[in-house]
Amino acid sequence: MREKKWVRMYEEALMEVRHAKLRGRIGNARAEILARIESLKSIPGLHAQEDQAIDDALNALRYLEDEEDRYDENQRREGLEVAMCRLQSLEPRIKKYDSVSE
Repeated sequence: MREKKWVRMYEEALMEVRHAKLRGRIGNARAEILARIESLKSIPGLHAQEDQAIDDALNALRYLEDEEDRYDENQRREGLEVAMCRLQSLEPRIKKYDSVSE
């Protein structure tokens, strides 16, 4: 049953659109894939198709993580830009206050 579980977890990670949950889904999928890799070691025979599917899934998860990192960086940059704009909008009031208090 583990062979199906890693696929389901991987698909959930791919389909996740909420950034707040994406990293967790990626982590869950990766953990399940690693568990499947371990279980395959004890199953005799070649598993070429599943091995390739696992490699593809791990590559896709790395890509998702990279995209999520870029998204996070963009969010931080946008937050800093908003904060800078707010500070700049306060500058005239601060100068006015400074001139009154002198």
